[in-house]
Amino acid sequence: MISPEIVKSLPKAPSRLQTATKRRIGKAVLTDTPEENAVAEEHVKKKERKDEAIRNKGKKNNNNERK
Repeated sequence: MISPEIVKSLPKAPSRLQTATKRRIGKAVLTDTPEENAVAEEHVKKKERKDEAIRNKGKKNNNNERK
C-alpha cells in the first residue's frame, strides 16, 4: 500500500535574502583637501544620525498617543 507520505514531495527551500551592498566612493584622490573634507563631513552626519536614533529609541511616539 502507498501512503501519502511516500508520494508527497519535499518542501521547497525559500529563496535566499540578498545582502545590501555598500556604495563605494568613485575613483578619486581621497587625500585632496576637498575630497577629505567631504568624507569627514559625511562621517560626521552619519554619526549624528546614529546618535539621534539611539536617543530616540526609548521614547514613545506622540502620534500613537493621540489616536
